[in-house]
Amino acid sequence: MKPLLKLFRYLRDFRGSLVVSLALLIVSTALGLVQPRLIEYAIDQGIKANNLAAVIWGAAGILASALLSAGLNLAAGFALIKCSQGFGYQLRNGLYQKIMGFSFANLDKWRTGELMVRLNSDVNTVRMFIRMGSFMIVSSILMIVGTLIAMFLTNVWLAGIMAFIMPVIMIIFFLVAMNIRPLFMKARKAVDALNNAMQE
Repeated sequence: MKPLLKLFRYLRDFRGSLVVSLALLIVSTALGLVQPRLIEYAIDQGIKANNLAAVIWGAAGILASALLSAGLNLAAGFALIKCSQGFGYQLRNGLYQKIMGFSFANLDKWRTGELMVRLNSDVNTVRMFIRMGSFMIVSSILMIVGTLIAMFLTNVWLAGIMAFIMPVIMIIFFLVAMNIRPLFMKARKAVDALNNAMQE
């Protein structure tokens, strides 16, 4: 985790875009949490009460919030892409400058194929984390917290059941993630070997 935090210094020039994207993501997630309330309003105040106006207003609210949420998601994604591309550009330049300063002993230790993987595959992996991973992490956390609050406001007993199930799901998720990391490292070493073979 510490090396990953060190890499974030390459995002300093793109802090504005990052903050804007996170703000848009928060608003978009909030709109997604509003939609179930609008459905509840359309059913309780409209269909059950035989009130056509309430149904129309509820449907219009659902449609408007969905369109606005999609637009904000698109804008947040654009800002994150801008951040990730700039981050990848600066990180790749930094790595290139570091490699150019290597001694002959360093170049004997690190083969060309391994250096190529660091300059391309590894940088792209971190860049994709900035672009997609951060988006999914922030969105998931906001959605989980907001959903729990909405459930407790709706029905405490049912919310208690979900609050018990969700930690179990999180544990399963982390177990799967722990098993994926060795597979990723194995794939990266295979790419190193392939690049070295191509070099030969």
